[in-house]
Amino acid sequence: MVPLIRYQNKKSGQKGFTAITKAEVVLLGDNRKISNNIFTLAFYQKSPCVGKVQARQALARFEDSRGEVISDEHRIIANSAATENNERVTKVTFHLLGSGYDRNTDYWLVLKDAEDGAELSRTAFRIDVVFGLDFDF
Repeated sequence: MVPLIRYQNKKSGQKGFTAITKAEVVLLGDNRKISNNIFTLAFYQKSPCVGKVQARQALARFEDSRGEVISDEHRIIANSAATENNERVTKVTFHLLGSGYDRNTDYWLVLKDAEDGAELSRTAFRIDVVFGLDFDF
C-alpha cells in the first residue's frame, strides 16, 4: 500500500487563493503629542509570521513637513511567529535631533520598508517640548 497525497496549487483569482504577504506593522496607542526629546512608541505586528505571511523589516523615523529627518532612525523587525498579541509588540525609543519645534506644526512618523524603501505609513504628531536639551546635568 502506498499513501496517496493530493496537491492542488491554487492560482491567483481562484477560490481559496492566499497571496504571500509581508507582516504588517502598525503604531499602537492614540497619543499623538510628544512632550520630551526622548520618548518611546510601541509598534504591533498584526499577524504572526506563519504560512504565507513573511517577515518584514521596517525603518521608523520622524520627519518635518519638508522631509527633513528630525530624529534617529530605528529598524523594526517583524518576524515573530507568536500567537499571543502582546508577544508581537516592539517598543522603540526615539531621540529628537535639535530643538525649536513649532507646537502648531505637524511632524510625521514615517515607516518605510527596509528592502524596497516603500512608505508603509505616515502618522502626524505634534511636538511640544517645553525644555530642550539646554540643561546639562
